[in-house]
Amino acid sequence: MIPNEWRRIRSGSGDEVLVAIDFESGRREPGFSDLSRVLDIPAGIVQPTPPKVELGEDFGARYVDEWARLIDQNDLKVRAVLGYCSGGALACGLAERLNGLGKSVPVLLFDPDEVGGSMIFYQFMLAVQQFGDFLDPDELSDSIDRAREVCRDPSLSQVADRLPAEYEKVATRAFADIGVDEENISELSARFAQFIHYMLASWQIGYRASDERMLAIMSEGYGVPTQLRATIRKVPANHMEFLSSGEVAAIVTETLGK
Repeated sequence: MIPNEWRRIRSGSGDEVLVAIDFESGRREPGFSDLSRVLDIPAGIVQPTPPKVELGEDFGARYVDEWARLIDQNDLKVRAVLGYCSGGALACGLAERLNGLGKSVPVLLFDPDEVGGSMIFYQFMLAVQQFGDFLDPDELSDSIDRAREVCRDPSLSQVADRLPAEYEKVATRAFADIGVDEENISELSARFAQFIHYMLASWQIGYRASDERMLAIMSEGYGVPTQLRATIRKVPANHMEFLSSGEVAAIVTETLGK
């Protein structure tokens, strides 16, 4: 049974599912929904939602532990775990937890990325630049500079508090004159905070649980994370079109159809 709060991307013809880990933050490139349309396998696809886990020590481990607990509690029959970009590390961590529960599953990674301060800062910058038309340029620049300093700290100890607060402040000021109510701003800010927590969980876990039995499918020009141990398959596809690629779908079908 699929946990109620999880997103069902595609229904399957059997009782097996692919657990697809990604955070859809409004980006323009395709996601697992697009991949599902070109896959030729019977399994359904579900996407875990961010778990309600308190920040603190071992946050990343507890993040994937909660997903594993729900899979076990609901007796979900997992055919494979998929991870896209920064979800790659979380996919490896989840598979490790499932293996500990006696549920050994294949892992497929799609352009797995390595999260660090520079990536988190870049995502913050992308998020706040959408408000550029509604803010004084110096005000936006100051916000970006403050975020840059927070992300330069190798411990990333202030990221979870400072960046969501900075984002909410920017959003509130940007929307002040165009009638967006506080409830909508709070929802937008809460979603951004979830994204920051998702990236922090990925950063904490890293690719320590990866091994050569995992398959990493990589687009042209996309670098392999330094910690990652996996079988690498390169495909002649652009990252921005990656999960809608017929060649990527063919590799998944071939791998999981065995």
